[in-house]
Amino acid sequence: MEVTVAQMKKIEQDADAQGLSYLQMMENAGQAAAQLLVKCGPKRLETLCVFCGTGNNGGDGFVLARAMGKKGTQVRIVTVGGTPKTPDARMNYDRAVGMGIEMWDSETLSEENREWIGRADAVVDAIYGTGFHGQMRPAGRAACDIINGVSGFCLALDLPSGLYADTAEAAEGSVQADLTVTFHASKPCHRLNPKKCGIVETASIGIEQISEEKQHQEHEMIIRQFLKPEGIKMEEIRIEANEVIRELIAAADLRRGDLLVIGCSSSEMIGSRIGKNSSLEAAQAAFSGIYPILQERGIRLAVQCCEHLNRALIVEEETAEHFGYEIVNVRPQPKAGGSFATTAWEIFSHPVAVEHIRAKAGLDIGGTLIGMHLKEVAVPVRLSRSTIGQANILCARTRPKFIGGERAEYVDSLK
Repeated sequence: MEVTVAQMKKIEQDADAQGLSYLQMMENAGQAAAQLLVKCGPKRLETLCVFCGTGNNGGDGFVLARAMGKKGTQVRIVTVGGTPKTPDARMNYDRAVGMGIEMWDSETLSEENREWIGRADAVVDAIYGTGFHGQMRPAGRAACDIINGVSGFCLALDLPSGLYADTAEAAEGSVQADLTVTFHASKPCHRLNPKKCGIVETASIGIEQISEEKQHQEHEMIIRQFLKPEGIKMEEIRIEANEVIRELIAAADLRRGDLLVIGCSSSEMIGSRIGKNSSLEAAQAAFSGIYPILQERGIRLAVQCCEHLNRALIVEEETAEHFGYEIVNVRPQPKAGGSFATTAWEIFSHPVAVEHIRAKAGLDIGGTLIGMHLKEVAVPVRLSRSTIGQANILCARTRPKFIGGERAEYVDSLK
């Protein structure tokens, strides 16, 4: 099947209206492209450089970079034209940063950076997508020149940067790809300019399932009404979560190596009742506002699952080993564990589940009951903000017990 840019835009709009969010389509695209890179790319794939533009094509690239990093590939991301300008791409940029992938700016590359790129087993072109027209901006043109100058394998996402999707006209300096992974359906340029595109593979981004699963479609449409009610935006949830975690870190005096537990009801954040309308989109928004700050400061995170998994916790394997926690075998899902725990599982480098911890502080988003996982003695912490989205929040820090009697003296810094 072949579609024009306008037709593809309408297909994506219809899928979004039926419950398959643009964010999920982006996730599906990047993950599918990573699988095809492994299948159709070079046999040696130890190092990979992903060039990401500021739009949603760059967002696909951030997802691919994260997926390849989880497979053990050494990944570097080169941002072209600055940080992402679309909310979904920005969220996936934050997730890649949170995973610890090294970021370079295309306009400030050092000689060492350029040498690393030149030696990479493969490069990924995720600079310009189907919306490209006119001439490339200077930063984009320079990045395409770097891509065209490397000897490694080149994968283009959707189409090579600088190529017009509908007419196959190529701007000066456009990318020459070895493999192009296009999404949902091929575009006219793949047929009209096969030399530029190399081998063309079409990847599903989940749109087909919308028409095949009517009952599921209707369910997703209901959930979507909750996802974007008046006054609730995913970017606002991210910002509010970021404000809360920064203030809690200061109030609880959290330091490098300390353990923080978070329980989060995504249903409550979007204005529904806890456990009724789990929203992966809202969970990802809150997580992207919280986790990069914790990583930056070296604070360990434990994410509580819902009661269907007996309020088990998702942590990094290194955290479990550090504290001596026993690992149990379970993997969270949105309907059994919760969307926030599912998000943590996807983003952590080596996620595991444990049943018991003793955290120094806690954040309860939406009444998830985290108290059982706090050290003694828990002390309520009041922040300037009392909600994230539409969910009420409760925070706590812990302090050592006061022992002794009227003759005892105490350390002020431990109170």
